[in-house]
Amino acid sequence: MKNDHLDVEPFIDCKDCCRKLHQICVLHHDAIWPEGFTCEGCLRRDGRRKRENKYNSKKLANSKLGQYIENRVNNFLRKKDCGAGEVSIRVVAASDKYVDVKPGMKARYVDTGEWPETFPYRAKALFAFEDIDGTDVCFFGMHV
Repeated sequence: MKNDHLDVEPFIDCKDCCRKLHQICVLHHDAIWPEGFTCEGCLRRDGRRKRENKYNSKKLANSKLGQYIENRVNNFLRKKDCGAGEVSIRVVAASDKYVDVKPGMKARYVDTGEWPETFPYRAKALFAFEDIDGTDVCFFGMHV
């Protein structure tokens, strides 16, 4: 199997001046801005601003774990004075699961013969975001 397929990058047209721009370069998504795209030049010329993205990391639900890590990270960044902006940490998924105990594990670690068939655990997905020039950037993700 070869990895030589090129995907065509979608373009989007400015609804005022009809200029074509890469959709990813201008960070336009129709689900967020359904009224269409207006380029920065037309917005500046008319004295308008781009409507704010209502879907950002600050509006995602907070958790104790996310808040704890977020406070630690932001305190560390302030102490180091590295010039980074505020970081927001969000736990975006958490689910209870069970792992089955395989016969090899029982044979190796069980002396008494009493061992549960399953062990419970909680799976979580944590993501770190930073607001860079008005755009939320996810720079770290972790599944545990």
